[in-house]
This record gives sequence, structure tokens and C-alpha cells, in this order.
Amino acid sequence: MGVFTDGEDFVPQEKEEIPQDKLETDVVGVFADNKIRAGLEEIPVFNVDRDSFFKNMHNDRKRLRFPSDSGAAQYLRGTQYRRPFFVSYTEADGKVYRRKVK
Repeated sequence: MGVFTDGEDFVPQEKEEIPQDKLETDVVGVFADNKIRAGLEEIPVFNVDRDSFFKNMHNDRKRLRFPSDSGAAQYLRGTQYRRPFFVSYTEADGKVYRRKVK
């Protein structure tokens, strides 16, 4: 079936451009910094700042906190807190810390 128009030319929606240094996730509009293959699935990795990484490691913390504009927060909301992902922090000397969430 065709698309109904009012006589004007049909212009298809433009595809959203994906940033070159980011990777698509299973949530629309959320892009990861890296991916890790675990078995048959690829789990997204989001780079976070030092405070976000270490403050979320407290044992008494009931809920993870990330800045609302970060990829990790958007992924959590998009998956309704059900899918695993990694957060990563790199120190100035190059040492990398990585933690699996969920």
C-alpha cells in the first residue's frame, strides 16, 4: 500500500545520525562507548566519571545514581532496570576500572 499525501511530495524521515565514536545499544537513541562480548550477547560499556563510579560502589546503596544526561542513566531508564551493562572509569595514569551492573 502507498502513503496518502495531500498532493505534496512525500519526504521520508531522515535517519538519526550515529556518532562515530559511539556504538548502538538495544535501546533506541542510547549509544555505548564500548561493548563486551559475553557468550552470545554483547553487553554495552559506558564511561563514567570518578564520582559516579566510586559512589555507586557502597554496599548500603539501594539504587544506582548517574547524571541524567549520561548514557548509563538513559540505558537504565530505557531497559527499565532489567538488562546488565558495564560502567568503566579510566584514571589519569591509564589504569582502567570496570564494573558490571546487574
